[in-house]
Amino acid sequence: MFLALTCLFTLGIVKSVAQTAVAALHHNGNVTLYSGGQLQEALDAAEQGDTIYLSEGSFAGRVNVDKGQVIIGSGEKTIIHDYIHVNTSSDELGYNCVLDGLNIIGDIQISGKMRGMVISQCQFNNLKASDTSPIEATIIRSYCKKTLTPLYFSNLSVVSSKINKIDYNNSNGTSSFLNCNIKNVYTNVDPIFLFTNCIINNYSSGGYTYYCLIGSNSETLNGQGCWFQTNDVLDEELNCNYVDINNCIGNDGTVVGVTGGDNPYTLTPSTPHVASHKIEVDKAGQKLNVTLTIEN
Repeated sequence: MFLALTCLFTLGIVKSVAQTAVAALHHNGNVTLYSGGQLQEALDAAEQGDTIYLSEGSFAGRVNVDKGQVIIGSGEKTIIHDYIHVNTSSDELGYNCVLDGLNIIGDIQISGKMRGMVISQCQFNNLKASDTSPIEATIIRSYCKKTLTPLYFSNLSVVSSKINKIDYNNSNGTSSFLNCNIKNVYTNVDPIFLFTNCIINNYSSGGYTYYCLIGSNSETLNGQGCWFQTNDVLDEELNCNYVDINNCIGNDGTVVGVTGGDNPYTLTPSTPHVASHKIEVDKAGQKLNVTLTIEN
């Protein structure tokens, strides 16, 4: 799908517009463009269900998402500086929020009641919820570079993702992991976890540490299939360095870890996203011409 958008700005606005970053707010068929430093303004103007497309470039961080907006970036080069706070104050479960194709330098923080939160093809440092409100979320083909904390998630599903560390010291809900590469799991309780076709570099619980590949054979880790190893199986980039990985077939018939499953790991956005953008200054006409191309 191709959508060409051309908007004109006065030269006075040109000076405040980031040269390489554009946010396009889609609302009821209308499009409003914002600069990279105006992402919060775009979010404030958006209504529930609106979509904000982000081009490649740098965008201001420390933004608050308080309605059910969809934010779609262009992948690794769409950089959000600092954190994103997703907060809903509604008394009812709702306000779905989607973050797709974003490179978030800081954290993703979630508070309030949430059903249907989706984080797809994103990079971020930490993910955590800050209160006990019911929060249901799905993480797909993403990279958590520091710590994922499942506490306060009533239901958390993680698919085809890389996770540096899972820190779980309390039981509040269920968490499932499918075809993931996980460097470290730390827990001092009996968590409600379900690992399927995952690679875990080490699993520490009750003073015991295991190196393992989660699969479907008869060995068990908390009642789940596991091949035990004596060395690390993931490198610093959370890629598997186990030489026999192609022989580790999970219970869905594919290789365990992020390269297996129906949706192998990738940070390339799968939804319509900004494929290209161009900013031209018309000095004679005292105008700025902005062209965005959005495609699948």
